[in-house]
Amino acid sequence: MTLKKYERDKEAKIQRIISITKKLIEKNGYNNVSIRDIVKEAEVSIGLIYKYFPKGKIDILKQLSYQNIDEVFQINKQDKINFEDFPGYIRETIKKMIESHKKNIKLIKAFTIAALMEDTILEDIKTINIEDYTIITEFFNKFKGVKISNKDSGKVLTEWSITTKSLMLHNSIFPTIFNNNESLINMLVDISLKIWNYKP
Repeated sequence: MTLKKYERDKEAKIQRIISITKKLIEKNGYNNVSIRDIVKEAEVSIGLIYKYFPKGKIDILKQLSYQNIDEVFQINKQDKINFEDFPGYIRETIKKMIESHKKNIKLIKAFTIAALMEDTILEDIKTINIEDYTIITEFFNKFKGVKISNKDSGKVLTEWSITTKSLMLHNSIFPTIFNNNESLINMLVDISLKIWNYKP
């Protein structure tokens, strides 16, 4: 087997594990999905899952989160981004975040229910280190007009993430609050520019 074929096979298995885990949690809830359930559905060994995801479910979902970050923020496509136009970039990013939120609403609902029931997901989430996401703050700091040098960038990212995601979740439950999608986008853009201390 060539190295390239091995890498393709490895990536295919990782993506299958992620996809199956997401579907099982959407269907059965976070705490009702075990590693054995994932093994059975994905048709892989327990050893293989722990080889790629040492902490189990939460590591699988962290990888899904990283993939969403790549898709939404376009950090890996910086040559196509205008670092002179933070408001334009943040508007497009908010639109992608709303699309991603809609696409993953079943998973978000499963997490929300688990968190409200004070289940093990809260302990699992505590193991996620915000430093894993410093790539986003470093990326945002490249934009002209973004001034957070006197603040803790991790706290700024956390504040921004909680605020935007809370409003999106609220809008999913009470969609009549905003006249249309554009109203929500405009509010989120305005809030984002304030949180990231954008000065044109």
